[in-house]
Amino acid sequence: MTSRAVAEAPGGTITVLHVEDEPDVRLVVSMVLRRAGFDVLEAVDGQQATAVLRDHLDTVDVVLMDVMMPVMTGPEALPVLRQLAPDLPVVFHSGYDRGQVAAHLSEGRPYTSFVPKPAENRALVEELNRAVATRR
Repeated sequence: MTSRAVAEAPGGTITVLHVEDEPDVRLVVSMVLRRAGFDVLEAVDGQQATAVLRDHLDTVDVVLMDVMMPVMTGPEALPVLRQLAPDLPVVFHSGYDRGQVAAHLSEGRPYTSFVPKPAENRALVEELNRAVATRR
């Protein structure tokens, strides 16, 4: 994440489920999102993300998820998350190549996209806003 200016979340509260196994990355990205006006729930892998989503089905608007994580990777977690919330937008965020998730990306509904790490704060926030807009 670069330290560039951060765009803000649009009116109303948007809740992001941030799934990241690296503690320092999770801390920094979640802080950036909170400063931009998002509510943030956190999980350390796909398995924990599934549990958090089950507990917050009515509040999670978008998932920001790493690709490679222990226990359950992002691509492995995607179908499980979609069983719980079929139209939930997911933004993969990874230092790995887009090719790792290319088969899962979709501009339609349900929306699934990719933002490479590191990403400028504004680009990440704008992509989350775009993803949420597809659900409304």
